[in-house]
Amino acid sequence: MTSGPGGSYICWIEATPETIADLTAWLRDEGVTLGELRAGRRSLEEVFLRLTQGEQGKKS
Repeated sequence: MTSGPGGSYICWIEATPETIADLTAWLRDEGVTLGELRAGRRSLEEVFLRLTQGEQGKKS
């Protein structure tokens, strides 16, 4: 897990239904309220640009 911009966190896990269910159950048990939860894939280039350019690296 790494911290991202604006107090966000990035978890590099396999996004299976079981993993997502375990994650959300843990968050519930810890009393954590989510503002957003995303699952998806990005290319290595997209990840690099986002990490090195922050918000400027987003495509319009």
